[in-house]
This record gives sequence, structure tokens and C-alpha cells, in this order.
Amino acid sequence: MKISKLTRKSHRYNEDKIIIGDNYAMVLDGATPLCPLGISPSDASWLVSFVKDNLPKRCNDLESELHKIAKMAGEKLRAMLNNNPVHLPSASLAFAQIVDNKVIICTLGDCEAIIKTKNGNITRQVIPTLSKLDGIALNAIIKTKKEQNISIKEATALNKDILIKHRNLMNKENGYAVFVPDSSVQFKFLKATYNKDEIDEIYLYSDGFAQSFETLKIHKSYKTTFKNSINLSKEINKIEKRSYKDKNYNKYPRLKTIDDISIIKIKF
Repeated sequence: MKISKLTRKSHRYNEDKIIIGDNYAMVLDGATPLCPLGISPSDASWLVSFVKDNLPKRCNDLESELHKIAKMAGEKLRAMLNNNPVHLPSASLAFAQIVDNKVIICTLGDCEAIIKTKNGNITRQVIPTLSKLDGIALNAIIKTKKEQNISIKEATALNKDILIKHRNLMNKENGYAVFVPDSSVQFKFLKATYNKDEIDEIYLYSDGFAQSFETLKIHKSYKTTFKNSINLSKEINKIEKRSYKDKNYNKYPRLKTIDDISIIKIKF
């Protein structure tokens, strides 16, 4: 088994994190509250670093371990701020864990997994709710753009209230499941299990990479993206090039110029 990984930060700090354990690999994509707590360098960067620092090198039950870390992070956050914050940072994640001859894949938020089997099947594993909420917000932004004859980038700033409303739906009944520093939340992972010997490749990635086929149309679909074994560096360079050619988001409507991008490739 060979593991390759690559991350590209979009700021001077990174709100993504890649974790490689002895028997697992994980991608995290942090999100700072739209009403930030003021933690340096950012609330989300602190959260994903906290998870990485506290995950054991070997773990046979990452789901339980993440619930423990959520409790620890919540206690640490309250101590740092000397209060019980109303707005919390969050993180989407995707991990692959090997236990005996099984591979367990879990996703949460809008991080994704691609599972390619030796018989040629390509399966995309992702919870769709967060992307749907972003789609609703983007439709409102496009409407504002047309009504006021401004750019998507300018219209996004005028629709911050919708983004805040959706962010406040974390782990609520009509919202989306995501990792937060809170012991009261039982995270609703999307989970699948495979026999190790049936897998060819696994890709774990943040939504910054998914823009390749979802938003920027570099590829027609996830199946064409991952049909052949991909070169991580070349794919990220394509995302970067196309994103910066459309700095006002008009050709490829989205919520920011470019996001942090992280991806893990596991070749069996």
C-alpha cells in the first residue's frame, strides 16, 4: 500500500489538515464561524490542528476517538475564551481506516471519498446536505448579481446573512452533519466497509479539490476525474490556474476565488 498526499493553502495559514496514522488516513477541512472567535491564526485552523495533535498514531475506532476529541476540544475552547461560545468552528472530514482485512470509509460534512475497486467500479462517498445549502446560497447570490448588475464576488458580500443562517444549521435536524468541538453532538458519519483485497485506489479530499469537477468544470464528472490514477500536483495546479483566471467568480459561480485544497491517494 502506497500513500501520497498534497495540500495547498489559500491563506498564509491552512484550514485543511492531513493526518496519516499507522492504520488510517484522514483529511479535515476546517470552517471558521462567520462570526469569528478571534483565535490565531483562525478558529478553524486551531480546530483541525487540535484534532491532529490528539489523534493516536494507531486507532481501531476513529469514530469513538473523534467524539472524545470533540469533548476535549470543547473544554479547551471554553477555557481559552473564558466562556461558552455561541458560534463554533467546525470541520468536515473523510477517513479510511484499515482493521484486519477490512477498509472502513467515513465522511462527514462535505469532504469526500472516492473508492475505486479492482473490477473498475468508482464510488463517490459524500453527504450532500452541505453542498445543497451552498447551492441555495449561490442561487441567491446569482440573483443579486443579475438584479444589481454586479459581479458574483460583490454579490456574495451582500448575501452574508444567508451564509450565516446556513452555518448555524450545524448538526440540526434540517441542517448538515459536521465535526464540532462539542461533547453533546453524536456525529452522523456516512460509512461504508470494503474488503481490502477488492480495492485498487482510495482518494480522500476536501471540497476545494471537488471544485475540479463540481464548479470549475476541469472534468465533466467525478468518474472522468478519477477514471485513471491521477497526479495530485498536476490536478491541483489545474484548479489553481482556472480559479485565478476567474477572480470575480462570474464564469464559474462559487463562494470564493479558491479554497484550501487537500487530497490523499491510497494505492493498494
